[in-house]
Amino acid sequence: MPTSKELVGVISAKGNLATQVAACKKFVCGAVQVAAEQGCLWWEIDSKVFAQSKELIGNLQTVSSGTTSRELKTILLISPEPLETLEFIDSIEVVCHQETRPPGLQSVTFTKVG
Repeated sequence: MPTSKELVGVISAKGNLATQVAACKKFVCGAVQVAAEQGCLWWEIDSKVFAQSKELIGNLQTVSSGTTSRELKTILLISPEPLETLEFIDSIEVVCHQETRPPGLQSVTFTKVG
């Protein structure tokens, strides 16, 4: 995961990320930076949203467009879960897909637990 300082630098350089980051004032968010030697057709990031007490709130799947060989990309993980106190995103798994993205696959899927 990028540090806050790294993320601010990336956001400053890419205007589209600044718009997305605005959502993080209202919703639980995280971020990952990805890259692959051979490039990827699309990225899948599976993560978990936790309450401050470390109780699992839900599972978050974020799907993003691909990258070329060795291209570094920052992907924001924005859950629909309202930011109330110190909720956080953790248990992040990243998959670089080499096959075509399935049609109809949502960019963000959140499954609330309990």
